[in-house]
Amino acid sequence: MPETFRMCAGRALLCCWPFARGRTRLTRLVLGADAGVLRGIEVRSRTGLVFRLRGDPMEWPLYTTGLYEAALTRIYRRLIRPGDTVLDVGANIGWYAVHFAAWTGETGHVHAFEPLPETCERAEDTVRLNGMESIISLNNVGLGCESGSFTLYLFPGRSDGHATATSLQRSDAVPHTCRIITLDEYIAKNGLTKVDFMKCDVEGHERDVFLGGSDLLSREDAPIVGFEIQLKCLQDRGLTPNDVVNSLKCLGYTDFCYRKAGNLTRLAPGLLKKSGDYIACKPLRRERLHDLI
Repeated sequence: MPETFRMCAGRALLCCWPFARGRTRLTRLVLGADAGVLRGIEVRSRTGLVFRLRGDPMEWPLYTTGLYEAALTRIYRRLIRPGDTVLDVGANIGWYAVHFAAWTGETGHVHAFEPLPETCERAEDTVRLNGMESIISLNNVGLGCESGSFTLYLFPGRSDGHATATSLQRSDAVPHTCRIITLDEYIAKNGLTKVDFMKCDVEGHERDVFLGGSDLLSREDAPIVGFEIQLKCLQDRGLTPNDVVNSLKCLGYTDFCYRKAGNLTRLAPGLLKKSGDYIACKPLRRERLHDLI
């Protein structure tokens, strides 16, 4: 669908808008009541990569500013190097997968995992749009503590990126049965000898991913892990943020940081009580974090 004059003019205004506050309201005014007008539009991000929009409100920053999760993207950019092997667990539409591939280059490789078939198709479209097929292995499967199947829940009015392994006790939760394997099973099957970085954003399912990757994550050269804490999703499963962190500590991870604005701050004891973005690593890879802390 082509952009209208109003959309083009509005986008130019929003790109120049100097404040984070008010951008969402302005976007609604520009797009009108139906954000679905963005469906099918291709947008080139400020990083030069191309994405096809669906009209999801989560995509509005990408449309209006050419950026998505800008601060976290900058942090990951400084942690990933050419030639790295990277895992993207919870790939969603592929924002991080294609950026990881751009940063690792042809000498590296990205293994991405997205269990929801429709969302995985969108990620596949993103990979094709950017010509990254040779660098990204996209898997329509989830990772967990054992192989088989599991249920993901979607919620009306919320993006597929908010799919969770818990219903959040909502009566409108829509269940989807998805295939799941363990990380160690995938590593062995594909003969991966090293992994340098892993992003894990699976809405409260992170601990299960780590438990299913104990062989990889217990090694001295285990990857740096970027993971998200979603407090509400964890609580609905009877878990706490410390359950997630302790699953990594038991595997030998010693350094933990959290994102504060665009920088990393060392995690103090007892601080992990809220939702946010976190980084964990072992001494062998500590130097990659040095300039970010």
